Amino acid sequence: MLEALVARYEDECRNGKVPKEGWEKSRVSFALVLSSEGKLLEILPLRDENKHPQILEVPLGEVKTVNVLSHFLCETAPYFLGIGEKEKMQRVQECFEVAASRHMTILKDVESDAAQAVVKFFQTWEEQRDIPQTKRILSLFAEEMMSGGRLVFRYDGRYVHEDPVIRDAWEKIYRQGNGKGKRRCLVTGEMSPYAVKHMKIQGVKGAQSSGGVLVSFNESADESYGHDGEKGGNAPVSERAAFAYGTALNMLLADRRHKKIIADTTVVYWASKANEAAQDVFCIMCLDEAGNMTDASLNDIMQKVKNGNAIDYCGVNIPYENPFYILGISPNDARLSVRFFLQGSFGDFIKNVALHMEHMEIVRPHWEKRSYISILQLVEELAGSKVTRENSLSQPRNNKKIDDVPKALASLASSLLNAVIKGNGYPTTAFDRMIHRIRFSKRKMKVSWQCAGFLKAYLIRNKGRMVAVALDENSTDIAYLLGRWFAVLEWIQESASSSRWAEKDGGESKDDGNDDYDDDDDKDKDGSALNATIRDRFFDAMCGTPARVFPTVARLSMHHLKKLPKGRQVKFEKRIISILEKVDMDGIPAMFNKEEQSMFILGYYHQRQKRYEKKEGNANEENN
Repeated sequence: MLEALVARYEDECRNGKVPKEGWEKSRVSFALVLSSEGKLLEILPLRDENKHPQILEVPLGEVKTVNVLSHFLCETAPYFLGIGEKEKMQRVQECFEVAASRHMTILKDVESDAAQAVVKFFQTWEEQRDIPQTKRILSLFAEEMMSGGRLVFRYDGRYVHEDPVIRDAWEKIYRQGNGKGKRRCLVTGEMSPYAVKHMKIQGVKGAQSSGGVLVSFNESADESYGHDGEKGGNAPVSERAAFAYGTALNMLLADRRHKKIIADTTVVYWASKANEAAQDVFCIMCLDEAGNMTDASLNDIMQKVKNGNAIDYCGVNIPYENPFYILGISPNDARLSVRFFLQGSFGDFIKNVALHMEHMEIVRPHWEKRSYISILQLVEELAGSKVTRENSLSQPRNNKKIDDVPKALASLASSLLNAVIKGNGYPTTAFDRMIHRIRFSKRKMKVSWQCAGFLKAYLIRNKGRMVAVALDENSTDIAYLLGRWFAVLEWIQESASSSRWAEKDGGESKDDGNDDYDDDDDKDKDGSALNATIRDRFFDAMCGTPARVFPTVARLSMHHLKKLPKGRQVKFEKRIISILEKVDMDGIPAMFNKEEQSMFILGYYHQRQKRYEKKEGNANEENN
């Protein structure tokens, strides 16, 4: 993982997209403008077009712990101005003294007017801040600066850290390093000083605002025998490699095109070649980012993947052998934990995703325009809520916050993504959760096409079963048949309760002759005209313990059947007979296991979709 991130840094460094070693991108709120005598002339607020602190390339800061430690030329108000909360003035004064000592030590012999202005500033600041003019300047932004924004120095129209002489001085100091004795770096293989403190990683959801550490050794229990007190000597990573992987990861996390949040896991992904096009295709197919991808484009890519043809996206040819990486990170107190790291060729990953989508393929309602469901949408079906958020771009469904999503679901999301990308079997926990969600759901649509599609995919991949995309009228699976039967009984009840069968003209029921397929109003299709349908009362029981409730449901269906016109009754009776003639009435199981429950659900779903098939086809013919 670290090796891949270091390679990413080196590629981006060659293209000039990341800071050189010893430098970092940081948000800066204010610039302290100095005179040649080191006097504070004014304070400039630094804001971008969105009124956020500006991002500047500044000297790399060391990782802070509980000790007072000053960064070079980019720090907060307590370090540069000696101002802070009154109850913490002793520590504030200590911060200022540490900052003054470090800057004067590094800059005192640097032959630069800007460097000497900073030295004089620290030498005279204790006197300056009592001058009325200085107090007036500080009063303009004192409260905002004390809230934690970072400051830099500015001299003669340029930031001090941009002065070439000062940059050379800093890089010389940085190269001397803070690492310990030379060891063989586990990432690069070079003999060099190993890093004691690793760069903090920012942008991980749920982690501390100041960032979290991916690699750290702060307890003797973490160190191997003979390496006590070495803080990482048992697993040495050179300072150069530590800087490189930290910079690359922070860059990926700061770019929303490389990042997605699933529950409590922050997922980043990147490719070695054709990076932008590869990441867009991956994100659209797996993580529900529409971008510029139309349904036709997605279908075209899917067809190319199936046929093994070259993938062309937005005019960029994406090679199948292109190395691709997917990293999932979650917070763990002040540290970060790696939930998963996947590496392989882009072609293999996309082929596995395409196979997953093929297994998920199932007959859909006529109003559903989507051809495929992303992994993220599948996780949302399991959760029953939106499980992703990036600023204000994605809003939680049903006002449910991301933080309310159970941690068990976050782990499930990671396992599901792993299974799809690697082409392995789906996690059993996802299968169990999906069945539970369907059985006890109070939704208007009991079984969505996404849920049914996943059950089908699980049975194909994990159980080796052949499951049809649409209704299989030749199936003799008892669970599937009972699911079909239950869907027909639900249809009978809804038809019987419809106002179209109300007695009119001398008490005769009116039959329009269309008794093959349903023509009832939409409200009757979903049973909303009834106080409680057989689906509400018996679906869970039929799915779990069919033998116990089969007689009751059959008896109720006869009651509803009698309310229908004779011709309609005959059609329904034929449909029921065609299903039950394949069922051994003495062999109805007392209980269904999870696999049988999924077949019951699929039989129910397929039969309901078949119910509207002809009418939809006729409607299309009329439109043509």
